Amino acid sequence: AEDIIKVIANLTNFFRIGISKGAELIPVNTEIDHVRSYLTIQKYRYEDILDFQINMSNEVTCMMVQKLILQPIVENSIYHGIKGKRTGGKIIISTGISAGNLTFTIEDDGVGISPERLEKINEELRSDNSLHIGYGLFNVNERIRLSYGKDYGVFIESTQGVKTIVTIIHPIIRE
Repeated sequence: AEDIIKVIANLTNFFRIGISKGAELIPVNTEIDHVRSYLTIQKYRYEDILDFQINMSNEVTCMMVQKLILQPIVENSIYHGIKGKRTGGKIIISTGISAGNLTFTIEDDGVGISPERLEKINEELRSDNSLHIGYGLFNVNERIRLSYGKDYGVFIESTQGVKTIVTIIHPIIRE
């Protein structure tokens, strides 16, 4: 019963933040709360195969960010990275400031991406005519790029069999 209460509380938080009164920009700490709720629900679902850690820099907590940019990336980490490993894995989300921009990194120690597939995905992310290999990843990338330009968006590095690191570069927007 206690586990059910925790899952329902996280699900309620997940949906409340997703709606966020129609706002397109939300504080970084709210976006982090949203992805934390999602990961907590998934941890109950996948029990022993999923672990996560969130490292949030204090300097970014009150900055504003487009909502719903982390959850689709984390979902990909679970379904395409962690689930493919028989031993389970960990997702580490970090925030920070780099080169005058707000950055989020989502790292998983899942199965990684083959060099050929990674090249195709990165090519699609940089293209104006994306064939949309995956909707969530490309939706996040396009929303950021359409709002702020081609220097922003989603960037992926991966070593097959080792890890994948997705970096989201977003301009600094203060409350």
